[in-house]
Amino acid sequence: MGLRSVKEYVKSLRDEGEVYVYGEKVNGVTTHPMLKVCIDTAAVDYEIAGNPQYRDLAVVNHPKTGEPITWRRFSTSPKNGNLP
Repeated sequence: MGLRSVKEYVKSLRDEGEVYVYGEKVNGVTTHPMLKVCIDTAAVDYEIAGNPQYRDLAVVNHPKTGEPITWRRFSTSPKNGNLP
């Protein structure tokens, strides 16, 4: 699949199924006030990955496929005590 751009990431969220917040159906996931903050925060990873200056901080190779993927430091299990 390769790395996604911010636009591709946001579009993929629009393509997903139904989303509910506090029991109410959300009509616009990417514009909902509570969800937009989360989406914008996650989008930073894609923005950094697309910037050659910071690519090494945000991109790693998938351990099984070797394909470049966006790496989220706070959601990836470390393999050792060393930083990449």
